[in-house]
Amino acid sequence: MNRNLGSFACLALLGATSAAFGDQPKPDFVVDLVQGPPILKAGLSGTFNIKIRNTGSTPGPLEVFFIFAGKLDQTDQIRADSGMACEVRHDKGINAAVYCTGGKIEPGQTATFTLQGRGESAGVGHLVTTINPSHSLPEGSYDNNFSQVNVSIE
Repeated sequence: MNRNLGSFACLALLGATSAAFGDQPKPDFVVDLVQGPPILKAGLSGTFNIKIRNTGSTPGPLEVFFIFAGKLDQTDQIRADSGMACEVRHDKGINAAVYCTGGKIEPGQTATFTLQGRGESAGVGHLVTTINPSHSLPEGSYDNNFSQVNVSIE
């Protein structure tokens, strides 16, 4: 048997397998918009609107964390569309995290989240959005799944 022919057959099989399984169209989620007050008075809250868009070519489920850190805390008020289920978590090292999963975001469509953040004391607070941090959901790129907004607390 010709070794070159055998190698060519293996490469052709690997290429076909990659095309069949690894190169399938996937959703690709990006933080499209974060709106909220750049400054909050300590003890007062403000509304933050976050939109996450599917820029991929197929629909997909979404997993997202909104992390409140520094001098910014969460007030347990959450509104989410697109069939998302959200819960507030209080993990060590952060003030609060809102964890949302589920739903199905179609290509070109957005999921909208409305959250309330409260200034704790003077300083800087952070609202961090991270999409699919576990990488358990297939996606076109995980490199565009992070956004951070800083809020001055007076």
